[in-house]
Amino acid sequence: MSAEMEPSNGNAARPRTSGSSRRVSLIWLVPLAALVISLWLAWQHYASLGTLITIRFDSAEGLEAGKTAVRFRNVEVGKVESMHLDEDLLQVVVIVRINKESRNLLNEATRFWVERPRIGLGRVSGLGTLFSGAYIAMTTSADKSLAYRTAFTGLEDPPLTADDEPGLRLLLTSTAGASVATGAPVMYKQFEVGKIESRRLVDDGQTIVYGVFINEPYDQFVNSNTRFWELGAFKMDFGTHGMNLEMEPLSVLLNGGISFATPKRLKTGDPVSDGALFELSPDLEAAPLDISNSDSAIGYVLHFDESLSGLSIGSPGVYQGV
Repeated sequence: MSAEMEPSNGNAARPRTSGSSRRVSLIWLVPLAALVISLWLAWQHYASLGTLITIRFDSAEGLEAGKTAVRFRNVEVGKVESMHLDEDLLQVVVIVRINKESRNLLNEATRFWVERPRIGLGRVSGLGTLFSGAYIAMTTSADKSLAYRTAFTGLEDPPLTADDEPGLRLLLTSTAGASVATGAPVMYKQFEVGKIESRRLVDDGQTIVYGVFINEPYDQFVNSNTRFWELGAFKMDFGTHGMNLEMEPLSVLLNGGISFATPKRLKTGDPVSDGALFELSPDLEAAPLDISNSDSAIGYVLHFDESLSGLSIGSPGVYQGV
């Protein structure tokens, strides 16, 4: 007895694959999610590292890759990552990573130098590095209009004044070969009110130009009629009034110095701005200056027929013994 075959409808039985396909898709999501998380963590780590900058120095004395810090106002803002010589073998290129939160300190006014012990006439700095080791110090400006930069040339000596320090910067010219050194004080009525920031010989080989910084609020005493002169170490002279000895402060004796004043008869001078040019006289006598102590003093020109032997600048005028 043969079994009857059921008629075929032409549709072969198909296996169910929907469940296994869903399982395959879920399996692939796991490594994909792991890849996304890894990329996100890598980006977070890279972003937290900060900004790489290059600083060129003439020497890498005291610097160590991975150890030497970069400090701004004695706060660590970065660290040296590596160093190498440039193509000409003349400078050291220092690669520094600046912290992410300190990126805004980098602009065209930013300056770097190596803070190490320095001892000179009238100036001692960096003695703290004898114990802590050398580090790269920096100064910058808070001016938001300055362009962002990542390549710098380091200074060999620290700047005497910060760019954003309030005050007045002037240029003084001298043809007398003045012996005033960088860092020498600028005096006003025996008070130190500024410093000599720089000195250079111009192309003609005859003129010396000094860069002078006068601190605020003493810059208000400078106008277009102000006179500047070089201070001597000490001065001794003999006259009709006896012996006169004048000696400058110790800082001037060691490093030289400059003083300034405004003639009383010329008080209504115009205000000056940064970069104003003045002539530096070799001494007080050469400066066209009225040094009278009284604001109400009146100047006279006297003519004598007889000899004035023994009379000198500074001799007293006497009336009825006064």
